[in-house]
Amino acid sequence: MARAGRDHTLQPTALVHEAWMKVGDNDSRWNDRSHFLRTASRAMRQVLVDHARARTTLKRSALGIQVPLQEVICNPTEYADEVLWLEEAVQGLTELDAELGQIVDLRFYAGLTLEETGDVMNISRQKVERRWRTARAWLADRLAPDK
Repeated sequence: MARAGRDHTLQPTALVHEAWMKVGDNDSRWNDRSHFLRTASRAMRQVLVDHARARTTLKRSALGIQVPLQEVICNPTEYADEVLWLEEAVQGLTELDAELGQIVDLRFYAGLTLEETGDVMNISRQKVERRWRTARAWLADRLAPDK
């Protein structure tokens, strides 16, 4: 969200607060740091998707315009429809391979590095890197304009 403009309606602090409301509200006790990060990344994803759903009721973005995926994540208000398309694709990926879905959550939504993602998931950095490439390729194919 560091690249997003100041005028979008979901600021990083608001995202963190909303995510905390989701994970802190259920009186969860986390087993360790990894468990917390997995839970927090999923909550941030849910907040972004909920925000995008609310925005699409107010405004529709133009269809058929190619937008870099990172731009969509950095500007969830401007690209509400694209956030929802991404969510649908990530859900499909998670159904296909839960580990890939978790890597997307940790890398994309929590912003963890390859090393941090490996630590959280208890797998090697090299495996995370391979799986991350696979996830990105699958998502790119799924989100291609002709699909």
